[in-house]
Amino acid sequence: MDLLLDVNVAVDICTKREPFFTLSRDSVAVCRANGGKIWLYAGSVQTLEYVVRAQLVDQHLSRGKPLSSSQSLYLARRLLQRFCRGKHWLAALAGECPVFESPDPEDEQLVRALGRFAPGAVKLLTRDRQLCERYPELTITPHQYLQTQFRPKGIEFVDLKTQQDATRPHLEQRVHRVLHHGQYIMGPEVRELEQKLAAYVGVKHAIGCSSGTDALLLPLLARGIGPGDAVFTTPFTFIATAEVISLLGATPVFVDIDPLTYNIDPKQLDKAIRAVKANAPTLHPLPTRNREPGTGNAPLPTGNREPGTGN
Repeated sequence: MDLLLDVNVAVDICTKREPFFTLSRDSVAVCRANGGKIWLYAGSVQTLEYVVRAQLVDQHLSRGKPLSSSQSLYLARRLLQRFCRGKHWLAALAGECPVFESPDPEDEQLVRALGRFAPGAVKLLTRDRQLCERYPELTITPHQYLQTQFRPKGIEFVDLKTQQDATRPHLEQRVHRVLHHGQYIMGPEVRELEQKLAAYVGVKHAIGCSSGTDALLLPLLARGIGPGDAVFTTPFTFIATAEVISLLGATPVFVDIDPLTYNIDPKQLDKAIRAVKANAPTLHPLPTRNREPGTGNAPLPTGNREPGTGN
């Protein structure tokens, strides 16, 4: 479970406000120790600065050391900069802003923001008892969180979330830019990506595709691959690799991989090429295509061109 920090909890930790500091600090530490993320809502920045600043003024005044306006602002910003390190910013979206009919607009924004996540994936860590009573499924107090029994976190099959965490601010900025200019096909971002990819691999041109399947299909089309052609490929792959070959009417011939490099084994490839030329499945397993029902299998068509040139 990740935690989205309410302003009161963030201020507790920033200013070491007692008697709440220890519980709030420990909740954040336990969340991180269990593999969770700590989120701050971007729409709360001004409120965070204002409340931290006010708390610092009160604390220093109670010690007989009043702060000037510039001193309180400097200290508040320095504390917040330090506090925000290593935490994740949750962007404020337009749909979370028209909340002025709510009794508490700030809380309403946070609750709406939680709606982006899967149920139970993120909870709002807050000391607001009324908020907890209204939204018990979305909120949790520091005391409740520290009483939670955590299950070991599993390893995800595809963990794109961790990758996104490193680039989230830049990623969200670019996504919004695309949404605003509306050039989804051949827009400036596509041109920029193609230019950078071409420069990275040292070629004159790179072409962006809508999917990896299309990226496999394009070179086959460029080579004129079609019915009667055999295309050698690996079985150690996603289905799209063979799918595009069949889509064009050609026949995929599978060649096993080298266990050290995971690429096609050159020796096995040589056997497969000779087997296709001689139509000799005893030399290398060859695919067959069905005849009419009840007539058995026909051998793989060998074509007339050299391997790698089409047929």
